[in-house]
Amino acid sequence: MNIISRHLFEKFFILPLAKNTLQNRFKTGDIIRGKIVRALPKQNMFVLNTKGMNLVANTRVSLFVGDKIFGKVIKNENQIELKLTEVNGQEMHQSLNIHNDGIEFGRIPLPGGVFGKEAFLEIYPDRDSGTKYQKTEEQTGCHLILNSDELQNVIVDAELFDAHLILNAWIEDEGLYRFIKSKSAEIKENLLADNIEKVNFQVMPLMVDVSFFRKKWTGEVNLDVRA
Repeated sequence: MNIISRHLFEKFFILPLAKNTLQNRFKTGDIIRGKIVRALPKQNMFVLNTKGMNLVANTRVSLFVGDKIFGKVIKNENQIELKLTEVNGQEMHQSLNIHNDGIEFGRIPLPGGVFGKEAFLEIYPDRDSGTKYQKTEEQTGCHLILNSDELQNVIVDAELFDAHLILNAWIEDEGLYRFIKSKSAEIKENLLADNIEKVNFQVMPLMVDVSFFRKKWTGEVNLDVRA
């Protein structure tokens, strides 16, 4: 039985945010709705949740955690500039800038019929890519957190360089851990493809809180990932 199909694996590995991702997702004229999930008043910076991403933004308006914003994209070149028109339903006329080098991760819902109720996938870029091995043009990596009521937390660290895939997984649910552990050889076989000639796959029980991984990947101690 194929536990992880190649099609499902490819669905998991959505490309992390690149420099042109924001330009592609924030077109000039787009209407944007979002929520402030973290405020950094000393730096006049905020973490804005919009379009499934938490992104660093700044504006002269005083914003607080929980504030809901409404605006329109007026520029999407070096950074995304919004014309901020509403905050919590109150009319506003001010600019808001979203930075390309902010906290870059995506959080997307998953089908409940496959993953259980309230299932989400968080996708983080691999900022350390190239430090463990000699960097090549074909090297890429990402980190994933899958969370649902039934599956609890599944952490995945992946790196692909040349034709070598290194995949580490931490699984919180004991039954799921034992099941995936028993299928390790089959999973490795399924992951081989035209561009993947060698697979290192290791599965381990999850013994720490997921915040440990978020801090490691983003450098943020209290990263708020709520939609």
